[in-house]
Amino acid sequence: MRKILFPFSVGQSQFKEAFIVAVKFARTLNAELILLNAFEIELDDNITKESYNRQIKNKWIVAYNEVTAFNKYYLSKYAKVNDEMKVRFDHRFVYANESEQILNIVSKEAIDMLILPYGELKADHKKIDHLVDNDIFNNNSTSLLLIPSKFEYGSIKNIVYATDLKEHHLNKFYFNEILKYAKIFDAKIHFLHIDASGKEEKKQNNKVLKLINDIISRNSKHVYNSVNSRDINNAIINYTDANNIDLISVVKEDDRFWSVLFQKSISKKIVEVSKVPVLYMIEKTGLE
Repeated sequence: MRKILFPFSVGQSQFKEAFIVAVKFARTLNAELILLNAFEIELDDNITKESYNRQIKNKWIVAYNEVTAFNKYYLSKYAKVNDEMKVRFDHRFVYANESEQILNIVSKEAIDMLILPYGELKADHKKIDHLVDNDIFNNNSTSLLLIPSKFEYGSIKNIVYATDLKEHHLNKFYFNEILKYAKIFDAKIHFLHIDASGKEEKKQNNKVLKLINDIISRNSKHVYNSVNSRDINNAIINYTDANNIDLISVVKEDDRFWSVLFQKSISKKIVEVSKVPVLYMIEKTGLE
């Protein structure tokens, strides 16, 4: 069974809309949705077992009430009369460090997707950077879906897959992943080649382009476009705006195009300026 991990904090509005995305993906993928709230409690030398247990229970209640508010928001704004709430929820309210708990779950369970809002708080940005740079993600099929602030869910009909056409480890794995989402959502894939050098590359024997052309030959709904631009971020965002893109998909590779894109400040600009979610597929060096 597929699993989606959605960590949330209490009292932050950005998680409300991200919850909608998590529910929509869980319903469409027929996945179990893990709702994780990792919290802290006040400890001092005078704490008793009773006060410790009371604090834990109070945190559970607050987290449960937050989930109830999430569901009320979903039912009031997005649910349709002919829809059924067919989502398997796994509530996990724990006294723990959130980042450590996320990495622990990802390393021990078959998590398909980690969904997080990308807000304006620097603490959230640091948390995401810490998670993305962890080697744990290299050894499993977990992807990271970042939801921009002020995003409101509509539907996923157009997906852009940005590529530099360079061969890298498990190209077919990433193509299969994006094809899977396109099939589930009945979406069109826009394979977008970004030529940052400003020069037209020799494509005649390019294996990545051959893979793309093979995909398009089997489903003419999907398309391929090439853009010459040194400003990678703007090229992707401009294409997204011009083609009504609902989801941006990129791959983080080590020592290559997307490594530069996602490990330095240029990377964050995409999420910061994007109006749509960014699906961040981390290089799977541990998969064969």
